[in-house]
Amino acid sequence: MLHVLTVADSVERCRYLTETAAQCGVDVQVAHVPVWRGYTDKIYAMASVLDFIPDDDVVLFVDAYDVLCMAGSEEILDKFRGYGCDLVLSSELNCYPAENAAEYDRVQRDMALPTRYRYVNSGGYIGYAWAVRHMLCWKPAWEMEAISALGGDQNYVSQYYLTFARPQDVIDGRIPLIRMDCAQLLFQSLYKVHLSCLVFLQGRVYNHILKSYPCFVHFNGSRDYNEEVIYCGPDAFNKDCDKETWVPAMPLFIRKMNESREFGNAGMDYRWPACGVSGGMLPQI
Repeated sequence: MLHVLTVADSVERCRYLTETAAQCGVDVQVAHVPVWRGYTDKIYAMASVLDFIPDDDVVLFVDAYDVLCMAGSEEILDKFRGYGCDLVLSSELNCYPAENAAEYDRVQRDMALPTRYRYVNSGGYIGYAWAVRHMLCWKPAWEMEAISALGGDQNYVSQYYLTFARPQDVIDGRIPLIRMDCAQLLFQSLYKVHLSCLVFLQGRVYNHILKSYPCFVHFNGSRDYNEEVIYCGPDAFNKDCDKETWVPAMPLFIRKMNESREFGNAGMDYRWPACGVSGGMLPQI
């Protein structure tokens, strides 16, 4: 059984996730946090929910406010099982926190990763409940808080991956076998991805560089990448462009998805604002 979960202090702000999931026949369960104290709340809330989920059920987590769902449960499960592991972590092109870059180089030195999506993104993961529980409860609360002081829950999940990513560290099934979603089959992270790499086909986002239809699209990387102004038109790389021409990102994607359902395809004629992405775009492969 698949459980799709998110953590939020505002159910209303989850509407883009829950509405697109409903279109795909997916029921997103929202673990409500009455008062948001920080990114470690996601870890605490998920760990509490897992107490009520059988070990062999599959649990998927995505961030609440900056994610769209694009696939049904059967496709999600098929792609997860296709990785042949216990836990799949979302990945991105950018290393955050940057202090982990050298350790990524060391750990991944002998890994033949197929793309440049080689850094963990904590905004999405899927795995058997026992494996997710192992990750979330890997450290006692005080140590988890200390790790998360630099980079929030992203650093906590990154440190978990960097500790257990190498297959030789997995002994007798006591440690989950971990993979990153380097092909963006499950989670498409958009930070520093040039939008010309994406098209909309029959209601789905298609990454024509990676030849993948992601199940979820994550507008990660900046507070501005939520439902606020994100894209602008032809002058997108001009920092002085008129902000009145900017378009909210998530409604734009939903509109393009709906257009492609009706007409078969819809082009992506928008770009990231230059002032919204530091350091420019990065290649995917």
